[in-house]
Amino acid sequence: MALAGLLVPLLCTAVVVPAAPTPVWCFARLEEEGGGGACTEQLGDEPVPLDDCCLNPAYGYKLRPHSHCHTCRQGAWGPWAPWSSCSVTCGEGTQRRGRSRSPGGGGDRREWELRVCHLPCCPEPGGWSPWAPWAGCSVSCGEGTEGRSRNCADPAPRCGGGCGPGVAQETRKCQGKTPTCPVGGAWGSWGPWGACAGTCRGAGPTPGRSRSRRCDSPPPSVEPPGPACPGAETETAPCPGLRPCPEDGAWGAWSAASPCPVTCGLGVVTWRRACDHPPPRRGALGAVGRLDQLRAAAVGAGELRTRRGAATTDAGMCGAQAGGTPLPHGTGGRHHPAPPLLQRQKLPAAGELVGLEPLGTLHPAVWGQPHT
Repeated sequence: MALAGLLVPLLCTAVVVPAAPTPVWCFARLEEEGGGGACTEQLGDEPVPLDDCCLNPAYGYKLRPHSHCHTCRQGAWGPWAPWSSCSVTCGEGTQRRGRSRSPGGGGDRREWELRVCHLPCCPEPGGWSPWAPWAGCSVSCGEGTEGRSRNCADPAPRCGGGCGPGVAQETRKCQGKTPTCPVGGAWGSWGPWGACAGTCRGAGPTPGRSRSRRCDSPPPSVEPPGPACPGAETETAPCPGLRPCPEDGAWGAWSAASPCPVTCGLGVVTWRRACDHPPPRRGALGAVGRLDQLRAAAVGAGELRTRRGAATTDAGMCGAQAGGTPLPHGTGGRHHPAPPLLQRQKLPAAGELVGLEPLGTLHPAVWGQPHT
């Protein structure tokens, strides 16, 4: 602030920097006006101060005995130069500017002016506060660290200043409540996949396979007890690449009975059904049951006798080939090649017949329905 009080008056008046007197040869007459020319009537043999010579503005002077002659009339001041940069990088300083005067007359040809300049405040360092107490240890077992801190606030720095040497935080080693920490287990690699539980993929759940792993990489510590491995020891997944399973077929409805092929004696009536409800797929064996049903019929004098019994085809799988002659494709029925009952050349005994019916018209409805 003292510097500001000292420099303020300089803003109001020009500051002339004193200089040593300039010696010149003074002349009473200047023959050529306009800034110099031939000088006559030298005043004395020795040089005199320029200011003394130019007390009379009509005189002229030479800086050297044989140099150009100058007039003592005062020249005009030129414009001020720009202000210089501030003399400091922060806080309060000074600036100056100057101007020049055209040749002529005595006195200094340059003058200077000063002014005060203000820049942002200069950084002032702060001071460290006392250390805070040590914080708790970072671990509850084994070796850890603890720390403490302090602030740069005693006093606080100003204008971007720091806090001098030192750090705001420091750490040191510490021991937990127990010297040894428990070690948690970690799973080892998965073992190979086991065999698949099925060979094909059907309508139900897809057959699966499983694999396992061990908690030994590392195993949990015993003392103190460590946590077990998280997660399951085994995992199950559907078997990849299974083909669709075969689908068994089912029998359709029985057909109407065929007409009796004879008008007398013994004949065979047949009911047929097809394995198409639904048909077997992908190599399935099909349903268990008979392809067709046979009944022996006895036709005598005015009456018709029928008997249920062994005169049937072999039992077999729906869609599977059994003995005998196949029926045309799609019927699913077939005739027995030689039913034992039909090999008899005479009518059965009365006790072998299961019923007597009027001869009437030989129509499929006469023979009733087959048994399964």
